[in-house]
Amino acid sequence: ALARVDIARASRTGAAAWARDNPTVSLAGGPRALTSGDWVPDLVVGLSVPLELSGVGALRPRVADAQVLLAEAEADALGAQVVGEALALWVRAGAADARATLAAEVRASFERSAQVATTRVNRGVAGGSEVALATVALARARAAEESARAEAIAAVEALAARLAVARGGAVRVRGALEVEP
Repeated sequence: ALARVDIARASRTGAAAWARDNPTVSLAGGPRALTSGDWVPDLVVGLSVPLELSGVGALRPRVADAQVLLAEAEADALGAQVVGEALALWVRAGAADARATLAAEVRASFERSAQVATTRVNRGVAGGSEVALATVALARARAAEESARAEAIAAVEALAARLAVARGGAVRVRGALEVEP
């Protein structure tokens, strides 16, 4: 996009020229027969200078200015789109990290529940089904935590790719998005 802006600016430089084409010089020569029957050398030199009388030349600078404005607007729009995509990925990565943290807390809670269920069974207060239920819930919580961690890693990798961070470069998602009223 920036290259198109540079091209438009460069074309603007020559847009005010009075003629689009360069003057042309033409040469012709050869023998010419006279009415007397004699031959004489003949040389013709021509100069052609194109003139623009239609008024279109006056419009060329305005068109070139408009092309520069269009190229600059396209570059700005593309920049805004890239920033928007990066912000969306930043929000996605932050949300995925929050879900992974929450999943870790849920897993820790189910680990405590499984310990309590095992203690209750060992003391004879509850049956084996309570331990089985707690074990299943713990397994599901571990799977949800792993899934959330994988999603967080994928989101950070997508953000790093969008920001063109070198492979293995550190990308951390922090901060808050503040909007002015």
